[in-house]
This record gives sequence, C-alpha cells and structure tokens, in this order.
Amino acid sequence: MNFYKPNEKIKFMRKNLHMSQADLENTNMTRAFISMMESGRRNVTKTSSKLLYEKFSERAKALGIELNIDEDYFSTLPQEDAKAFCEKELKKDISHQYIEYLIAIAVRFDLDDILAEAYKKDGDKYYREGNYNNAFMSFTNALGKLKELKNFKEQLFIYNCLGVCKSEISEHKDAVFYFQECINYSVQQQDYYHYIKASFNLARAYSYLQRYEECLKLINENILESNLHVDEQYKINAMIIRANALYSLDKQEEALSEYYSIIDEVGDENELVLSIVYTNLGEHYYKVDQLDKSLKYTNEAQRLKNKVNKRSLSVVLNTKGKILFKQGLLDESALVLELAVSKAKEYGNYDSLLENLKDLIKVYEKMNDIDKMKELSMELINLHENKNITLI
Repeated sequence: MNFYKPNEKIKFMRKNLHMSQADLENTNMTRAFISMMESGRRNVTKTSSKLLYEKFSERAKALGIELNIDEDYFSTLPQEDAKAFCEKELKKDISHQYIEYLIAIAVRFDLDDILAEAYKKDGDKYYREGNYNNAFMSFTNALGKLKELKNFKEQLFIYNCLGVCKSEISEHKDAVFYFQECINYSVQQQDYYHYIKASFNLARAYSYLQRYEECLKLINENILESNLHVDEQYKINAMIIRANALYSLDKQEEALSEYYSIIDEVGDENELVLSIVYTNLGEHYYKVDQLDKSLKYTNEAQRLKNKVNKRSLSVVLNTKGKILFKQGLLDESALVLELAVSKAKEYGNYDSLLENLKDLIKVYEKMNDIDKMKELSMELINLHENKNITLI
C-alpha cells in the first residue's frame, strides 16, 4: 500500500483523469497556485483540498468513474493516511498475516498507537484460536507499546490477558504476577472493573497452586464482601471458587452448603454455572463412595457441558470414567477415559489431559494391558516435556 504526499496526489489524480493544471483553475485558485502545490512549494490547505476535490469529482463523474476519496484527501500527509487506513482495517476480521502487514506500515510511519492496537488484536485472535503462547507474545508486544504511550487504562486489560494466557498453559505462578500487577494498577487508576476481574482470576490461580487460604481471603475481601458493585456473574463464579477452596481445605460441609446455595441462586437460568457445580458435586460424591449419587450429578453435568462448555467436557468425563472403574466396569471406563483424553487434546486442556492419561494408565494396568500402559506412559512423558506446545 502506497501513501502519497499531497503534491503527489494532485499530480497522480490530474494525470489519471487526463486534466491539465488549467482545468483545475477557478476564481479562488489560480494556475500558478496549483503549480506551486503540485511541485510541493506550497502546502495544500483543507480549503484548497476541497476545491481540488470538487474539480476532480466533476471530471470523474463525466467519465463514469467513482472516486473513493473525501474533501480532505489532498491536504492529508502520508502518515495521516497510513493511520486512517490501519484504523479502518483493524476493525475488520483479518488474518495474522494481514495484521503483520499493518504492523509493518505502523512501524514505517512510527504509529505507536496503531502498533499497540495491532498487537492487541493479534493476541486476541491467537487466544480465541487456542494458541496461548503466540497470544502471550503478541500481548507482551502490545504492553510494551502501551507503556511507551503511557496508556495506563489499556495496560490493565493487557496485564489481565497475559495472566489468562499463562493460566491456560498451566503456568499459574507466572499468571499470579500478571494478575497482581493488574490489581495494583487498577487501584492506582481507580478502575474497579479490572480490579474485580483480576481479583477473580488471581483467586483462581491461587486455587490451582493449592494456596487455598490466600484464595479465600481474596475472594471474600475483594469480591464477595467488598463494597464495590460486582456483576452477578462474577459473584456466582466467585462462590464456586470459594466452595472449591473450602472443599480442598476439608471443610466439606461448608463447601456443599455453598454448592447448593449456588444451585438455588441460579435456578435453571444459568446452565454454564450448573454444569460446573454438578461436576464438582459429582466429584465429591465419587470421593465419598456414593457412586449412584455421583453418577447422577456427573451425567447431568455431561449433558449441560455438551451444550454450553465443551472445552471442559474432559473434566466431567474423567469423573465418569473413574466411577465406572470403581464399579469394576473396566472396558466402559477405558472407553470414557479415551474419549476424555481426545476432548482434552481437541480443546487444548493441558491439566485435564494430564489427569485423564494418569487415570487411563491405571485402568489398563488393572486390565494387564502392558502395551497400552507403555504407549500412554510415553505420551505422558512427552506431554511434560512439551507442555508449551499447543495441543490442538
């Protein structure tokens, strides 16, 4: 894409429409003045640009040509045109390759704000595709530009995105750093939307790291017991994390009470939340050997996850496979856990893939299938060595 200087635009348009400088004259613009603008000896003002636009449009209309320009076209500089072009293109659904092309334009014209937006868009696109490592790199580039621009509001969004990317590849310790940074800057900027969002994500990271006391403290102080306005969905999700943390701290009665409170709170309206709660209840009743009750909640969770959250379907299939294993139904258990492994790979769920492989190895050990045990053990080893590779 070429971006021309004002004088080059005049010359280019005049020659392509087969017009002389005399054809552009009018009472407000002499031929000598047109010549000076075209040679670059005089700047093209917005007033002059409008007069040129009218003359060129008149000729184009007579020739049956449509000019995709506006009245200011001849007065704008290459950098301004490049910026306007990139802003327009970045609003579209475009490929990574095309984003790289726009980045090259932004670099050429020192458009740091465009660079930040392009890197952000690239990161968001990679994230939605499940390529969390590339998403992290793009978001990191965006953060660098936003720091140069001193754009603190946008930095909050990026810090949270960086933490989420790290969480998605199970690097929860790194995720903690980015969520904490987001919280700290949110307080400085008095941006309580990102404060609550990052607090929720940090609590979830603490939970993965088994730092349950810190998780509970954060959930209670920053979300559930704070004086801030908290979106209802965040409250419900925070209750789920609190229930999970209580359960992990062997406060099972409190956790169960919380789970059933959530069911009463959402009713039949939020199938996504219900799918999570039913999954956790299924896992609880599996652990206390109430297998019929566990299977009831697990089947209901599986039904809902098939509708609203297939990415975590492997988690509930894991519980179902373990129930069947306890019941002595080894072939059925292996079948369900194989499906769970397949779903974990399909949706890039590393933690779930790890658990399902371990449980599947136990099943084949019970079946005395040495070959399958070796095959799955090698896959488990390779998974540990290549955990940063996208599973999809």
